[in-house]
Amino acid sequence: MRGIGPTLGGFGVPGTIVDPQLTIFDVDSRSVLSNDNWCNADFVYELLEASNFVDAFDLGAGTLSLLDPGNYTIQITPTDGNDGEALAEIYEVP
Repeated sequence: MRGIGPTLGGFGVPGTIVDPQLTIFDVDSRSVLSNDNWCNADFVYELLEASNFVDAFDLGAGTLSLLDPGNYTIQITPTDGNDGEALAEIYEVP
């Protein structure tokens, strides 16, 4: 899963969220992952490898997470309080 904000501007999408925070909730509405700078994560190599594997467009140090199969809710919010456009992507990585 990944949340995309400012990179969308390069694809012609106006008014994107400048610094998106991706929060993922499990079926019991508990936050299981939340971060706005996944490039600081200990598992950044695995995240970039998974992104390349599914042929997702490059985000550089984008917001991406790896989860076990299951039901989740994804929430993308701006960290600066300014609303805007964002994109949530979900990929299956074998």
